[in-house]
Formats: sequence, C-alpha cells, structure tokens
Amino acid sequence: MKPIILLVRSSRSGVRRFLCVLFLAVSLFGQGCLYGADDPCADERFACTQDTSGFQLGATCEQSAALDVSIGQGQSEYEMMADGSPPTLYSAEGSSPYVYMALQVRNPELDRYDRLRVRFGLFHVIDGVCRYESGQPRDGKCVYEVGHREVVLGENDPLETLQDGSVQEHGIVMFVGTAQTETFERYLTVDVTDPCGRSGAAEHLVSAM
Repeated sequence: MKPIILLVRSSRSGVRRFLCVLFLAVSLFGQGCLYGADDPCADERFACTQDTSGFQLGATCEQSAALDVSIGQGQSEYEMMADGSPPTLYSAEGSSPYVYMALQVRNPELDRYDRLRVRFGLFHVIDGVCRYESGQPRDGKCVYEVGHREVVLGENDPLETLQDGSVQEHGIVMFVGTAQTETFERYLTVDVTDPCGRSGAAEHLVSAM
C-alpha cells in the first residue's frame, strides 16, 4: 500500500494545511492525493454540469462502425494510463476527491456533426454476490458505481481535434465520492455517442492493491 501524502501549501492567510484523508485515498485508489484547485469546477469549461439536454440524435453518417474510443486522464493534456495504474487523485478543501478524465475518439464524422455525448464512470469490483440493489453482477463478482460524469463535448466550445481528425479532450472533472469498501479491483469507463447514434466505449482496469 502506498503512503498517504501530506501537502503543505502557503497562502495569503498563512500556512494552509491540506490532508489527503486516509480512508478516502486508500479506499478509492490505494494512493495519496495531490492538491488541486480550491474549486475545480470554477476552472473547468463545463462548470461540472451533468446536463446533456443539448445533445440531439438525428444526424446521418456514412460510417456504421462503432466509435473507436480510448480513455485517459489529464488536466491540461491527454495522458494514457499504464496498464493497471490508477489515475491521479486530486482533492481540495471542502471538495470530494476528483480526477481529471480525458478521451480520444479516432473515427468521428465531424463534417456531419459538432458535438459528442460522453459518460465517464468509476466502479468498484467486489468478490461474491451483490448484497445491494445498486450492484451489478459481472464475471462472478459484484460491480458498484461510485462516481460518474456526463457532458456534451462541443456544446460550449468547439471540439478539440488532432491533425488526423480525431477528437481528443481532457480536463473533465469527475468526483469519485467517499465510499469505503473492501475493493479488489476498480475500473474507469467512458461511453461516447455521436448524433448519428454510433457509440463506442473503453475501460481501464486498476489492478488489485
């Protein structure tokens, strides 16, 4: 188990002490936290909203194949996560722990639409049968969602694209809650839908701690 990190940060009001609370850091990802923004939603371009009402189906695409999606992390750029490694966990005073999610979509048809609906999720996997209605059976284990984030990319700002036409977005805040549970695995997911109704998904498994 990795050590919990104690960070000390100076401010105009004096020295502000920030603790990554033990049960949060260990139960979520088995790692310490980094100090984040006082209010991560104030700096996020979507203001941490979960409103997807601005997304509409009805476009027509030439392709019928599923969207080719990858999941990543990163506050200022897209970063891949090594197999089994956890994302960087942030926290701030008065805030639940959070991560900065990122994604790539390699085969959008941006001449047909200008936005995508995205849903990120964080799940805990527990051995045995599901004891609560919120759990979902999976491969002989029980999966519980402990955090999610929905957003419409391209609604307020143009989609961020690469030279090859892929969409690559980053800096999407997802709060990961304060649930304590004896977990053996955790995984992050992303589900993407375009206005043509095409969809794609990816997940990242965090190895047992």
